[in-house]
Amino acid sequence: MTSIRPPVHLNNHHRDTLAHILRHPAGHNIEWHSVVSLLEVVASIEETHHGRFLVTLGDETETFEPPKHKDIDAQQVVDLRRMLTNAGYGHERAASSGSYKAMISTSSREFEMSSRRLERRITEGGDLNRKSRKGDGQGESPDD
Repeated sequence: MTSIRPPVHLNNHHRDTLAHILRHPAGHNIEWHSVVSLLEVVASIEETHHGRFLVTLGDETETFEPPKHKDIDAQQVVDLRRMLTNAGYGHERAASSGSYKAMISTSSREFEMSSRRLERRITEGGDLNRKSRKGDGQGESPDD
């Protein structure tokens, strides 16, 4: 019985590769060297004497043949997606640890800042149609 590794922290490059693999429909521009880099972090990967790669992730083992060109094919995407999802690297994991979280956090901060600016203009009795000048907190009329 193979021990299952818990999902590990991925750097930005690995998260991008993971997102490309998990994206529906499957992307056709996922580079082989990026896949190997990701697999070296999350799985056991071994190159055989035939030039193929034996990948063990969780309790699954799959043999991958390097593509003739730089990008992997659709069947390799499907196989990788299945293995990664079964090992805990599905969409939920990507969404909770990657760029989605940062995007939501940024959007929340921007909304909060906009709300504060609007509230300040209302309490100061300012014109809501004016645009703020950068840095001084004051507004300028649309005619300026």
